[in-house]
Amino acid sequence: MSVLCTYLPNLLLNLTYQARPALVGQPLAILDNAERLLALSEAAVMAGVNLAMTPARAQLTCPEIAFQEANLPAFGQTQQALLETLTGWELPTEEASWGLAYVDLHLVSRQREDVQALAGELGGRLRRTLGAELTPCLGWDSGKFTARAAAMRTLPGRMKLIDAAQEIPFLQPLPITLLPLPPKELRWLDRLGIRTLGQFGALPTAQVQTALGKAGAAAQQWALGHDARPVVNTVTQRFSPIGIPFGQPLHQLDPVVTALMATLQPYLASFAVSCRGLQRLDLELCFGDAERILSLTFVEPTAQEGRVRNHLANQLQTLIWPEQLTKVTITNLQAAELPPPTQLRLFEEAPAAVDSSTEWLAGLRQRYGAVLLRGAITDPTHPLAHRRAALQPVP
Repeated sequence: MSVLCTYLPNLLLNLTYQARPALVGQPLAILDNAERLLALSEAAVMAGVNLAMTPARAQLTCPEIAFQEANLPAFGQTQQALLETLTGWELPTEEASWGLAYVDLHLVSRQREDVQALAGELGGRLRRTLGAELTPCLGWDSGKFTARAAAMRTLPGRMKLIDAAQEIPFLQPLPITLLPLPPKELRWLDRLGIRTLGQFGALPTAQVQTALGKAGAAAQQWALGHDARPVVNTVTQRFSPIGIPFGQPLHQLDPVVTALMATLQPYLASFAVSCRGLQRLDLELCFGDAERILSLTFVEPTAQEGRVRNHLANQLQTLIWPEQLTKVTITNLQAAELPPPTQLRLFEEAPAAVDSSTEWLAGLRQRYGAVLLRGAITDPTHPLAHRRAALQPVP
């Protein structure tokens, strides 16, 4: 294959800064419509905030953090402009996430020299369309995973083209967190001392599949530079509608949600195996002669049945039912790659300086209060064991 990846670094943050320049440099968290953390500024990350936190937890960790509601219409317009520019070649184009998309170039060229000319042309068109503030990074390889890593490993306005001979040396030192594996599985790998793609790729394949399942086995192949996933044309292809008729009209929510989840479950299971998740779901609901349209968009793709069920139930509850529901049709079902736990940085982080004991205690007092206690031997010869030691304030 021949895959070109287009990446707009920190797209959501940059669009927010354009609307509110005063937020530049401050600890900032962008919230989606369900009040989940969607994006974080560098200052917020340095303060210890991560995307798995709730807003309340993030504020406890960093009291100075500012919360900004995601401007989804503005984000969507920029994303659409990006996709329309990419589809100008009339080649298969796959939307992966905010500011990230793939173009299949295998029908045009698989040679580095030809791809370099095409990438330069595309970069110029994107800068003219999106503006200098949203300059893209471009990466190219024979597979999607390495192409994405290459795009995230270069500067805005530059391209990184990876030949077959460069794949393994390029991937080996990259962090394991670049793979879209669940946190539980990443913790298991960390306990084994597996922290780079090269270390992960060196593990026995049978052990990886036993411990991490089919998704882990697929991720290991990506770490080795083997990614046979085709570029799925999610931008222009049409979805074949799926009708879900009911034996009798329904007026209760639970049977409707159960029927929908029974239809969606095979798709979610298939997505999970390939490290993808549900991103958009469009429904057409028939209430006798009346019809309603319902669109569910997941800001971050998910393959978790519980999250899909809850979102579906919440949206159906807010919908006005004129009468009993007779039929539901899934008119669009779109999947996208699961996001990695942490985004790849261009430069390796410098090792953090080790705080002195005085600085460490000062930080604890600032967070938890002025009084800290430690154990101390007060009477080593006392006949009762629990009287030989006591808690004393830390000076």
